[in-house]
Amino acid sequence: MPRFAAIGLDHRHIYDLTQDLLDEGAECVGYNPDTTDPRVLAGFRKRFPQVPQAETMRLLEDPAIDFVVIAARPCDRADLAIAAMQRGKDVMVDKPGVTTFDQLTAVERAVRETGRIWSISLGRLASPAVQEALRIVRSGELGRLVHTTSLGPHRLNRALRPSWFFDTPAYGGIINDIGVHSIDQFLALAEADDAEIVSCTVGAFGTEGTLELRKNLDIEGREGTDHMFVANRTATRYVDCSGLPVTYYRNFLADIAQRSETAMPQRQTFAVCRLALQAQAQATRYAAQRR
Repeated sequence: MPRFAAIGLDHRHIYDLTQDLLDEGAECVGYNPDTTDPRVLAGFRKRFPQVPQAETMRLLEDPAIDFVVIAARPCDRADLAIAAMQRGKDVMVDKPGVTTFDQLTAVERAVRETGRIWSISLGRLASPAVQEALRIVRSGELGRLVHTTSLGPHRLNRALRPSWFFDTPAYGGIINDIGVHSIDQFLALAEADDAEIVSCTVGAFGTEGTLELRKNLDIEGREGTDHMFVANRTATRYVDCSGLPVTYYRNFLADIAQRSETAMPQRQTFAVCRLALQAQAQATRYAAQRR
């Protein structure tokens, strides 16, 4: 049974990462209580009362721990991941995995030198709807893929967010933090392991259908999550994807055991981070004019 530790309890995503790994048979043997948000720590303790707390270095130095899960402040994730890999541990990190190009270079070097796995829990990997979208697109039902549109509305939830959520150096910018999902989904849908960031494209294209995902809610009021709407030349249909399996956590554990890349190719993980950082750096800030 793979054993892991949770380090960096700064984002609530640590709950899902930990629970989904437990559901797949892994064992959480410790967590570091250091946090910038005591509410996240309290929530972790409530959900996982059986997991003991320990200092970060004690967890990183423990040879019985196979990998670590990191949901620290985004700007701190790279250093923690590198420290873990240098001590022989694989890493699953919450998105975004890095906040600067220097961090990405350092992580790439650590992966190359240690042979460890550095995986980012991106939304696509844990979304049944996106997995079904990949199947449909690759089946050819919609014709040749020429364009994707990915919208990622988020609630502000200011009262629930610590100050680093609004500090660009701390989280890497909104494109790096949220747009990383769209970039990853684009690469997956296009079956590409890299891409180029451009300001715009011009062209006239024809296709055979469209596919729309509503991962979090259905604007027409259907209950639950993971809604899909497919339209082709002959019909439209609704697909409830909420009951479809999520294989990312299982595949990640298999990769640890087999030194494979079934959860996500390492090269693509790096490409997603680099493209998000590049898009963030190239973005032009629009200032609305006051009336």
